[in-house]
Amino acid sequence: MTTKQLIKDMEDLRLQVSELKDTKEKLVKLEISYDKSKMTVAEKTREVKALENKVKALEKIPHLGQTSGRNQGHFVGQHWPIHH
Repeated sequence: MTTKQLIKDMEDLRLQVSELKDTKEKLVKLEISYDKSKMTVAEKTREVKALENKVKALEKIPHLGQTSGRNQGHFVGQHWPIHH
């Protein structure tokens, strides 16, 4: 093997090591981004579940119009009927 060939092989190896390093850095950044996305999805899932539970709880509460026939179709303090 000549010195010229050895230098070329060393340069090729250096380029491969550099490419490997860059690829690993990109992979780490991608994994971090993926983890953040998973956290965001988990947070949104918790938010949705909390809102669904709140809706269920609120649906169980009797509505004002259902508790008193006198107020049906009116808001408290309102003097005109609500037309649906």
